[in-house]
Amino acid sequence: MTLEPNYLYVRFLAEGKRGAAELKAYDTSLVLFKHPLDYKPIPKPVVYIDPSLPDSIIPLFATVPVNYKFGPTKYEILKELFLVEPLDDDCDDEDDCSDDADSTTTVNILAKRAAEKSSETVIKKLSNMGVSLRDIEWE
Repeated sequence: MTLEPNYLYVRFLAEGKRGAAELKAYDTSLVLFKHPLDYKPIPKPVVYIDPSLPDSIIPLFATVPVNYKFGPTKYEILKELFLVEPLDDDCDDEDDCSDDADSTTTVNILAKRAAEKSSETVIKKLSNMGVSLRDIEWE
């Protein structure tokens, strides 16, 4: 079985506060972080600073669908991800939830196989696609 990436982990390189405001105005649905998502949250008032970037650039991190239409803000794709939406507990009709259940079940099966057999290949594949065994909802 092959799992294709469905999201991209992106670092936007906004040109100052004006660039950050333009990015937020371009897509109001983006959930932007001021620190890399693979970092633990940095307690305030400490701020994440990337020494490889000039002071005029504000790095903002997000995940976007693979077919996302990027605006004028410069960006870097940091990693391709396979993310699974959590199951909706409010599903009354099984037909309404079947697509989400199928994709989650597929990842759960792979994760169980990895945990039971300690299959480094499966664990590595899940990890490379952004799926953590700790974050899997076990059935």
